[in-house]
Amino acid sequence: MLAQADAHPQVLGVVGWVDLLAADAPARIEALARHSKLKGLRPMLQDIDDPEWILQAALAPALQAMVDCGLVFDALVKSVHLPHILTLAGRHPDLALVIDHAAKPAIAAGEWQPWADGMARLAAETGAMCKLSGLLTEAGSAPAPGAVRRWAAHVLACFGASRVLWGSDWPVLELASSYGQWWGETQQLLAGLSARAGRHPGREREASLSALGATVFKIRQSFSSREHRRVTESSLSPLRICRADYSNPAHASAVVQLLNAYAQDPAGGGEPLSDFAKNNLVKELAARPHAFSVLAFDGAQPVGLINCIEGFSTFACRPLVNIHDVAVLPSHRGQRVGEQMLALVDEIARERGACKLTLEVLQGNRSAIKLYERVGFAAYQLDPAMGQAQFFQKWLD
Repeated sequence: MLAQADAHPQVLGVVGWVDLLAADAPARIEALARHSKLKGLRPMLQDIDDPEWILQAALAPALQAMVDCGLVFDALVKSVHLPHILTLAGRHPDLALVIDHAAKPAIAAGEWQPWADGMARLAAETGAMCKLSGLLTEAGSAPAPGAVRRWAAHVLACFGASRVLWGSDWPVLELASSYGQWWGETQQLLAGLSARAGRHPGREREASLSALGATVFKIRQSFSSREHRRVTESSLSPLRICRADYSNPAHASAVVQLLNAYAQDPAGGGEPLSDFAKNNLVKELAARPHAFSVLAFDGAQPVGLINCIEGFSTFACRPLVNIHDVAVLPSHRGQRVGEQMLALVDEIARERGACKLTLEVLQGNRSAIKLYERVGFAAYQLDPAMGQAQFFQKWLD
């Protein structure tokens, strides 16, 4: 598949397969992930007799390798697998999960439960995404118009437009229906979504179905220079990445809210911010022209924050930008939020004439380390014989 992708530039990404139980699976995953077009892996769980197969301990090294390499776990599952995918997400919170074909409910047989509750729990308790595709294939040999609407509407209601990816399921779709019918069903669904949200249906369809490629699958695309938006296979709602305006009350509140959540995370020390910090943080940041922040919003909800402070490299005699805090809410980890925020930080730093970005990271925060390495960071050293730099601090009061 990767060879075909190389031969055809219009193929932007590949979701492949690896024997996750093989002894060399982690090394194999790492080697394949060096190919820029490999975006994820799809174990064929629907064809494995044991619905709990994915939970066996022997798979943990391969799953961690997927996390470390930034690959998406494409879960080709049915209703019986959903409780075990929920368990999987809890064990591997940094593993990016996409539920393929909406977990393939048996629509032709009228299945609603346990599929509906399983999908609702996944949406509420994890950061998983869901692919809205394959439903017509599950609706019988010649499904009537509207036959899958109840199931599709449930997916949108549970996951929200920002966590749903649209897919055609072509050419398998042709076994039951046509691309045209599924496209028409999609148009009607989106029209209803737009109307409920108070947006213009035509503009909503244009926005949600025009941009191809997903940050979920790390497909590169040109975005406006000062604002980055996440899109899915066909995006139903954007994730907005922007520079914080400290004078904007919504942005100011988001900075404090997200930093306080980060402070209570084990990677942030496990303690909430003091009242003094909460009450004065934004004012003090705004008073410092060398400080700036980047925010991520999922709709109106703030979900990610990076705080930066400009410093100076004496060796280069140029500014540098230190990334002081990187925070993503647990509900949105594994969805490339941090990577998108770092891209905007990189752009702002270049505009300031900075020679480099710097940051500190705890040794035990392996997922963060892999993210930073993936976007170009490396441990600091001058002469290798002198070793790598260590970060020290001394409190003054």
